[in-house]
Formats: sequence, structure tokens, C-alpha cells
Amino acid sequence: MAPKISVVVPVYNVETYLEDMLKSVKDQTFTDFEVIIVNDGSPDNSQEIIDRFCAEDPRFRSLIKENGGVASARNLALDNARGDYVAFFDSDDKLPETSLEAMYRVAREEMADLVIGLAEIESLDEVHIPQPLIELAAQKEIDKFDFNMNRTFSVWNKLFKRQVIEDNHLRFVPIQHTEDGVFTYQFAHKCNKISGCNSIVYRYVRRVFWESKSLTQLLNVSLINDMLTAFDYMEKAVEESYEISLKDLQDRGLDTPAALEELECKYKEFRSDMYVRFTSVNLIDDFFRFTWKLDQEVIDIITKRILEYKERIFPAMWEEKVVGKNPDLEMHKTIMISTEEMAESPVLSFVISDSVPDDIVGNVVSSMYNQIFPSFEVLLDEKKAGMISDFWKEKPNFHTVKHLDNVSKYKEKALKSVKGRFVMFIDEPVLFSRHIIRRMFNSMSKRSSGGYYDFITVPLVHMNGETSYPIESNSAAYVNELVRIKERSVYNQLDYTWSNKMFYVPYLRGKKVLFTGNTWNDINRLYNNSGYSKRTYLSMATSLDDGDILSKYAKSLRVRMLYKRLLNKDKKITEFIDSQSVRIETRGQRFKNWRLQKIRDGYKFITRKIVYPLYYKINARKPVDPHKVIFIEPRLDKMTNSIMQIYEAFERTGEYEIHEHYLRDRYARYRDQFKRGMAFLKDFATARYGVIAEANETLGCISKRKETVVVNTWHGCGAFKKFGYSTADKLFGGDTKQKDRYPLYHNLDIVTVSSPEIIWAYEEAMHLENKGIVKPIGISRTDVFFDEKFVSDAKDRVIEMFPAAKDKKIILYAPTFRGRIASAAGPDMLDIEKMAKALGDEYVLITKHHPLVKRPPEIPDDLNGIFAIDVTRNSSIDDLICAADICISDYSSLVYEFSLFERPMIFFAYDLEDYFDWRGFYYNYDELAPGPIVTGTEEIIHYIRNIDTMFDKQKVHDFKEKFMSSCDGHSTERIIETMKGM
Repeated sequence: MAPKISVVVPVYNVETYLEDMLKSVKDQTFTDFEVIIVNDGSPDNSQEIIDRFCAEDPRFRSLIKENGGVASARNLALDNARGDYVAFFDSDDKLPETSLEAMYRVAREEMADLVIGLAEIESLDEVHIPQPLIELAAQKEIDKFDFNMNRTFSVWNKLFKRQVIEDNHLRFVPIQHTEDGVFTYQFAHKCNKISGCNSIVYRYVRRVFWESKSLTQLLNVSLINDMLTAFDYMEKAVEESYEISLKDLQDRGLDTPAALEELECKYKEFRSDMYVRFTSVNLIDDFFRFTWKLDQEVIDIITKRILEYKERIFPAMWEEKVVGKNPDLEMHKTIMISTEEMAESPVLSFVISDSVPDDIVGNVVSSMYNQIFPSFEVLLDEKKAGMISDFWKEKPNFHTVKHLDNVSKYKEKALKSVKGRFVMFIDEPVLFSRHIIRRMFNSMSKRSSGGYYDFITVPLVHMNGETSYPIESNSAAYVNELVRIKERSVYNQLDYTWSNKMFYVPYLRGKKVLFTGNTWNDINRLYNNSGYSKRTYLSMATSLDDGDILSKYAKSLRVRMLYKRLLNKDKKITEFIDSQSVRIETRGQRFKNWRLQKIRDGYKFITRKIVYPLYYKINARKPVDPHKVIFIEPRLDKMTNSIMQIYEAFERTGEYEIHEHYLRDRYARYRDQFKRGMAFLKDFATARYGVIAEANETLGCISKRKETVVVNTWHGCGAFKKFGYSTADKLFGGDTKQKDRYPLYHNLDIVTVSSPEIIWAYEEAMHLENKGIVKPIGISRTDVFFDEKFVSDAKDRVIEMFPAAKDKKIILYAPTFRGRIASAAGPDMLDIEKMAKALGDEYVLITKHHPLVKRPPEIPDDLNGIFAIDVTRNSSIDDLICAADICISDYSSLVYEFSLFERPMIFFAYDLEDYFDWRGFYYNYDELAPGPIVTGTEEIIHYIRNIDTMFDKQKVHDFKEKFMSSCDGHSTERIIETMKGM
């Protein structure tokens, strides 16, 4: 009887790792499989290991062939496979024991031809799961044109139905690069259904450079031509897939203009993103970023193909996903920087001192050239030059510095001559993994307007051959105190090494005392007087161990004795929090909660689907009153500034009967909400105009008569954090089906926005694409900012409320809320006491939390009314925007209004990654923010102290012109004219 799954494992020269892989296959909880191991001419002892497994387990079969590459080995296995499904695994990785069971269960339950699971990527002591896999694995049915399919070329985390392979005569193309991608694309665009498996099914081990062949032997013309051949196959697979989908629509009689347009758009967007993947990941990351090991012929091929692909990529995608993702390459200036240009103007300088041991300095330099950050220079103590390969010494970015017996003098001299904006001093035996320098650079560059960190630091891991583990003593300096890393700590002395830090060169050159010869004192001084960041998710390999750290750098007896206690305490706190985060409920409680939820769901269905639509329909039999205007506030019990300007403009005419309705949706009791909803619908049924602050289910559940014009003024400008359909299936936004069941936006006739640039975002969020409803006629509430008297009076009102602000500059802290709307909380990460101490002589602080926040964080008693005040409940945000000299926010749209004054802004985004996962943004946050992005109070203080030199007014001006071009003081007039013209 044929097995359910055929497992294919090609083998070549992997005796070190092969046994672990085969054992992880043998130990699978799913047992109905065969393993076809193809020895591709291995000269080592791999066959002995294969023979042993085959002798012990009849499910294992061995095939031997002459060396021909992984593609030919897999093809031979496919010719001999008998299973219903096929899994392809590499011989030097591992499987969780439930891999086959998890993927097979999904394949059978979903009747899927292709199953895509999660894969853990291991590198040194870092383990992560790529975000595209997380998004794919969560889907029961994956669209073949899903962008994330362009991010998963590998075959090892997938299960393929063999019938599809054979029916379409699929085999691996005999090339040496990207053969996985070709097979995956061809299969995915031939099969009927693709499903995600939300389980970890593979553990891919990324071998660091010193464990594999030298990349100088691999990056050649033949290899890149193979990759370009793979791209051609993949392009053809996608084109054929589109043609098949098009024919399918025609055959089923579904080829309406809308359906054809939808398919074409989906195909073109996917194809554009595919070329982004080819360009940014394959051509740039896999090849060009190793430019120091390429000859000119390879560089010319890469440049030519990138120019071709640029023409096929949407301009916005090119800017965001290619140029924006490669800031160190400065692709906004030129497609590919030459090696001469990199050598002349590097981004980073490595300064290697005589302190690095002779037996490792060669590997240190090799690891620099084997990482994917090419814009660097190397300055090496000339005494060490004999230990370096001539291959590197011939590079134009390699320099020697005259040896000085005094290491401090050597560093001082080198610092004066470095060309990079950033510098790393290599005093210890460290090795750089493939991604570490690029990730450190990205961390340094999170700030804009020249506001870099003074330095960043990463933990050290001890590397011993193939194994690595954290250095406990060094790890104590990176203890995570729940939310943020403790910065001022006596345990920082356990991070007193130079080599794991990247410094901002202008900052170091401005220090009067820097290198004294006493490392402990030097680093301690930098820790105490710098704006820095600890990056715990990165790590750097070293041969140092705990003994080295403690003997050389730990000067405090307290630190030497208690660092393990600190680590243990942090571990217990983390475990306690994890245990407390699991809510325990009895069966009775679960039943009660289930019952209440069903009652709520039933009430919502009856009112939105039956009562409200019927009641409106009955009242809509009466004629429309041409002079009736209704203003609707969905949640609050007072009129907000979102619609106030329009209200007052209608009121001034004296021609209209103006009604107000406050629905209190989600805030009042159900009975009160129902009464308010019924009263509103009865009144609205005969209205000529309706003005609503934001879309609402009560309005959305009816079929509005055509004579009534509804304008949604919205409550914010620009397009920052996502909302509506854009958040569907994210943590914040619920699912698409729920939004379709209780629609919000289909009764809108006008949606006002602040600029033509953002029409697309609102159309996406409201599912109003190409309907002409979203109009860039400005935001009514911004008109007051162009009224000089209002601005002057606003400043007076703020000073009257907070007298301490009279002779000082005002810092406005106005963050958005965290969590869901019903339980909105205000962030409390700003250290007000530290700000008062550092800035209190010149500034005051006013905090204004989001209106949904019921309990704003408290101001310290001794500072309340003196340095800081919270006005969340008793001051208009418009007044504060007019009065503030500096604005600190995070993801709030008020930064768009504040940009009208072209004043400094700071983006306090300490939880950026979590917030992105929670809700997401319409634009790349790092590129969008017209001010520095910071994660701690120290950075805010540093920027404000240096604001005269660090504030980039042009960037704020450009931001305003892009996102606020329709706001000119006359928005209200245009909105009313547009309403009357419909």
C-alpha cells in the first residue's frame, strides 16, 4: 500500500548534520510516510549514515547518483515517489516532531493541494519566524496572487500534492540558484487550493560564514545567470496563471467588466511585487550586497536587470520597497553605487586595533566582507596586515593605520581619519553574522533630521565551533524590565566592550575626553552621558566568555556576586506574567459569558437587520424637507470640532432647520442606545442633508433614500494608522465578514480628506474604490488654524488654564490610545520627572490623551501645575495645537494639523512593532515621520536640547504639502458648496 507522504532528502557532504535531520524525520508523530534519500555523489561519510537508517527502518530508501546538484537529486526522488503528498527537506536542518501530522491534517481537512507552514530561522542564538509565513499560515485559503507568496520561495515548509506534480509534469529546473522558487511558483499557479498551517513545521539553520564555503567561490556569472533563468520561468508561470484565470471567468460567464478589472489589477499588483522581490531580495541582498566579491561583469548584469525590473514595478512600490528598504545604498541617487563611490564615501568605518588576537583577526576581517552591508571601510593597525588575506587587502575600502603602542592614541588618530558617519572600534575577538551590521545600522537610522542615537549596543554570544550560547554576565546588562530596557544600571559595566557598539561619528568627535586607556571608565562615561539604545533582539559572536567579561570589565563586587540573581529574578518575573496572562474560567463562567455574548449578538442583529431598516423605510414615505440638516455624533454626547465649523456655517445662513443627534453608540445602555437610534432614524428619514463625524452602524444598516446627501467629515487629517477594511483580520479590526455584515460606509455621498495624496487610503478603508465619493476638499476643522485671531486667543486660553506656561515654551504630548475602543488606555512611558529635571527651566509640558481614554496616566504631584498638566478632559486640542512650540506624539493624526504651523515634532514610538502588528499604517512609518522617531525619554531630551541644529523644517514643510494641501482655511466653504451641488 502506498504511503500518504513521500519525504525527499537530497544529500551532499553533510555528514555533520545529516543524522539530526533523519532522526527528526524518523521521530515524527505521523508515521505513514516513506523517506527517499538521494546521495548526490557525496565524497564524505554521508552514505554510511544513510545506510544505517535504511537498515533500521524500512520506510527509509536510499538512491545514489553522480553529483549533479540538488535539482537533479529531487527529480530522481520524484521519479520514485509513491506518496499522495510530497515534502522536500534539506539534509542539514531539523523538523519538529509534529510537522508531517500538522501539514497532512490541513491538507485533508481543507482539501488543499499545497500546504504552507511556519518555519523557524535559526542564526547564532537568534530564532525568528518570517512575517510573510505568519500571515500565510493563518489563512485557510490563500490567494495565489497574495503578495506573501512572493516571500516564500523555499520548498521545505510546504506539503505538495503529488497528483498535481505529475498531471502538470513538474520537475525542478536544473539550475544552481532559486530552483526552489521556480518549482513553488509553477506548482502554486497550477493547483486548485492553497492553505496555511499555523504550526511550526521546519527549523532552518542558517550557517554562519565560517561554517560554509567561502562566498568568493560562489558569486560568479554562472550563478547569477542561473538565478535570472529562474526569474524567467517564474514570470512565465505567473503570466500563464493569469491567462488561465481569465479564461475561467469567461468559461463561467463571469467576465463582467468589474470582474475583469479586479483580476487584472490583482495580477498587475502581484507581478509588480514579484519584481520587487527579485530586485530587493535576490539581486540586491543575495548578490550586490556582496559587491566586494563580485567582478565588474556580474555588477553590470545586476545593474542592467534592475533597470529592466524598475520599469515593471509600480513607482510607489519602487520607492517604498526597494529604495526605502535599502537606505544605505542611497538608490534615490543612483541605481547601484560603484565600489569606488562606496570606498570614497562609506556609511560605516571599522577601526581594528592591535588588541585583536593574531589568530582571529583574519576571520574578523573576512566576516566584515561576508555580511550584507557593503558601504563600509576597514582601518586596520598595520601591525596586523600580515594576518589578512591579500584578496581583502587589495580592496579600495581597505586601509592600514600606522601602529602606535598606545591603543588610545591609535583610536584617536583613526577617529580623525574615518570617512563613515558611523564607526565601530574592534578591540575584541568578534565575528559578524550576515545581517548584524545592517540591522544595527537600521536601528541607528530610525531617527530622522540627523537625530541618530549616540550609540547602540547589542549582547554578545559565545561561539564555540557550531554552538553558541548567551554570555550570562553580559546578558545582565540587557535585562528587560517588563516594557523597556533599564538604561541607568550598575550592571552596564558588564557591557564594557567596544566591539559590540556602533557609534555616531559627529558625537564622538565632539567629546573632549573619549579614549583614556581605561576601557571601564571610557564606556562608563559614554553610558552616563549619551543617548543610546540597547538592541536585545540582535547579538554578536565572540570567543569571549563569562570569565573574560568578569575578570576584565566587572569592577564592582556587587555586580560580580549578584548578576546571576538579577537574571534569575527577571526570568521569574517573566514566567509569572506569562502565567497570569492566561485567564482561568469555570464552566459556569464560560457559559454565562457565552450567554451574554449571544444576547448582545442577537440584539445587534434584530436592531440592525430588522427594526432599524423597517422603521426608517416607514418614515421615509414622507417627503424630504429641503431645509432640514442633521448633525450626527455617533459616540459622544457633545458636538466635536469635526463638524462644528459646518454646523455654524449652516446656522449663520438662517435658511435651514438644524437638528442634532448623539447616538452614544457603545457608551450608553442598550435601551438608551435603542431610543436614540430610533429617534435619529425617524428624523433622518426626511432630511435633505446629513453631516456625520464618523461612519456608524446605525446609519450604515439602512438603505438611504437618494434625495438625502450624507457627508462624512472624518475626525482626522492625513492617512496614518489604518482603519475600516484596512484593519480587517488584524488584531484591532475584526474580520472582513463582520464588517460586511454590519456595513458602515455604503450610505456616504461625500468623504472629505485633506489631500489628493490620501484618497486611495480612504477608498481602501471604506471599500469606496473608484466611486468618486472621497473628495480632497479639505477638513473643516482645520479652518481655525488660518484665523489669526483664533490662534492668538487659543494661546491666551492655554496660558490662562496653565499660568506656568506664560514665559516658557510649551511641549505638547498628545499620543493616541492603546487597545480597543471600548477599553482604550493612555500610554504611560514618558518619564515626566526626568523631563522636568532636564528641561524645566525653559519648557513646560501639557499632556492631552485621546478622548476615548477614560483614565489618563497621572502627573506626579510635585510637578502637577508647575512643570506639567494633564488637560485631557478640559481643553480643546485645537487650542493646544495653536499654542505648542513642540509636539510629541506617536501614531495620532494630529501631527498633520500641527504640521500646518511647521514646528518641530517628535515621534515617541516605543512600541512601534507591536502597534504595527495591532493596527498597521498606510505609509512606511520610518519614512513618513517628519521628525525623529524615539523610544525613550532620554532621546526626547537630547533632541529638544539640540533642537536648533537637529530640527529639519524643510521635511515638515514637505510633509505638509504632501498630506495637507487641501487645507487652506476655506475647507468648510468647499464642503457646503459640494453638498448643495448634489
